[in-house]
Amino acid sequence: MATTEANIILQANSQSTVEPVRPLVNFPPSIWGGRFLSFSLDHALRAQINYEHKTCGTYTHSCKTLMCRLKYTFYLICKKEQLEAHGKAMDRLKGQLRRLILNTAIDSNEKLSLIYSIYRLGLTYLFSKDIDSQLDKLFDYLNVQSYHDADLYTLSIHFQVFRNFGYRFSCDVFNKFKDCSSGEFKEDIAMDVRGLISFYESAQLRIRGESILDEAIEFTETRLKTIQKTLQPSTLAQQVKHVLEGPYNRGHPMLDARKYLVNFEEEISRFDSLLTLAKVHFNYLWWKDTDLQVKMPYVRDRVPELYVWILAMFLEPCYSQARIITTKILLLVLVLHDTYDAYSTIEDARLLTSAINRWT
Repeated sequence: MATTEANIILQANSQSTVEPVRPLVNFPPSIWGGRFLSFSLDHALRAQINYEHKTCGTYTHSCKTLMCRLKYTFYLICKKEQLEAHGKAMDRLKGQLRRLILNTAIDSNEKLSLIYSIYRLGLTYLFSKDIDSQLDKLFDYLNVQSYHDADLYTLSIHFQVFRNFGYRFSCDVFNKFKDCSSGEFKEDIAMDVRGLISFYESAQLRIRGESILDEAIEFTETRLKTIQKTLQPSTLAQQVKHVLEGPYNRGHPMLDARKYLVNFEEEISRFDSLLTLAKVHFNYLWWKDTDLQVKMPYVRDRVPELYVWILAMFLEPCYSQARIITTKILLLVLVLHDTYDAYSTIEDARLLTSAINRWT
């Protein structure tokens, strides 16, 4: 029935010469523009190359055309060389950090702080085996008594590292920060803003039945909101704002890693090779234009947003194929959605639906 109706509509349309009125929405262009299409080469040179490449003409064998092509070839060579340079820099920095992780002379606090920063920057996949081996040793070595003199910040960092990597680290270590008589958290820890931030993030990793961490959520969130109103614009103020926007364990790994790099650079800079690797790692990511805006100008240009969404599911480089396939599937859904909603007439929609039904 649907096929017959579609054929009748097709014949009617073929006999008509009137262009149908389409429900065009005119979606705004992508806010990202071409930002993800290249590395940080000189913008003026790139703009000049693009302009000349468009104006020279494909079939004109002039000196200007030749110069345009030479410049464009040079641009592509530079781009490839910069990519290779990023790869070599990453390999060198990975070697330095791996030696640092495996160094037995480093204090356990320092090593766990390093592993914590690696985790927050989304670099765990580069050192997964090395980190696992070190955490096994440290978890067997450390116990509740080991934290008798530890401050709130240090203890919270240790707690987060072990919990994030699947170790059943006891929350009883935080009992030392409660007043024995009242059963409430001591007010003096509210003066340690850095410690409060880390304690708040630790409490996000609680499991059912851990009442002390349930109480910690309310205590730290209330104190941090009060502190936020009194802080002058500074790095610490940005850190408080960042942590109150949402716990990192429920956010997008790469977006949170970027925020962590910006807001906690001072902590990361204790390890020079880690800070450099984090910056190189971000510059190593890019996406390729699908030319959809030329072929289907009515479709929304949302490739960067779709890809970032998929990064939350498949973060590690080894899942590249999964990211590409899933992004293409979502892009196909977007094309179909906008075709139905923002381009096709009722007759077009029926024909397309009939074609999809026959295909499936």
